[in-house]
Amino acid sequence: MSNLTSFDRMITPAMIKIIFWIGVVASYYVGDHSPCLS
Repeated sequence: MSNLTSFDRMITPAMIKIIFWIGVVASYYVGDHSPCLS
């Protein structure tokens, strides 16, 4: 179980960064290509 816990601790910050950057890039492209939506 210790290995699973350390793996979860490693992947959680990575997933947070990935989700954060997907949101930033998505909002940038939506605002850039479709100004009428924002």
